[in-house]
Amino acid sequence: MFASLVAYSALLLGTGALALPQVSSSAVVTPESCGITSYGPFKLFATRADLKTHPTYEVRLVANSTTLPVTSYMAVSTTSSCTNCGVVPSYWTLINKTLNPYDPSLPSGVHTINKPVVDHQDLEFLTSKVPPPASPIYCGVQLSADTSPLLSVYGSSSLFTMCAFTSRLPPVTLLTIIYDTTPVHITGYSCYPVKLTMQSIGIVP
Repeated sequence: MFASLVAYSALLLGTGALALPQVSSSAVVTPESCGITSYGPFKLFATRADLKTHPTYEVRLVANSTTLPVTSYMAVSTTSSCTNCGVVPSYWTLINKTLNPYDPSLPSGVHTINKPVVDHQDLEFLTSKVPPPASPIYCGVQLSADTSPLLSVYGSSSLFTMCAFTSRLPPVTLLTIIYDTTPVHITGYSCYPVKLTMQSIGIVP
């Protein structure tokens, strides 16, 4: 989804509609102890890391189709009245470094699991009747004993942003969660650093 938006913006750039890429604050890769390889069930929340108020949004999945197999991507809605904004999974689990969202509306025997992650791309999942190949790239990072763990990918919990093409009116309220290791973004996009919190819901699926 985000890749197609970037391609569209690149086309506009070629016609002079957009300026050169802009540089945001630098992303610093900090090695972390990836101590949690299995966890859950939990709810997943994205919290703005750049604001003192720390607004928090529940992570949802937006599908690109209704016919299996389906690829979906992580997103957040900044308004409760958002329509056509995908679904919020009932819960998530982390099993041997693979991230699994659970949607009770899916048919029995259907599996959803994370796909590999590429820099500057959204966090994608594949839903299929045949179990997709595992991509064990996620883990949980426990920063303190009295806080919920943070979701980490490739050993870092600090490289997630939520992005949208915001050079339009009315403002976009559905933002895509991106794995973002470099600070260069195409002009017209707004990206904000987020932490993804794994909040245990204390039940056994």
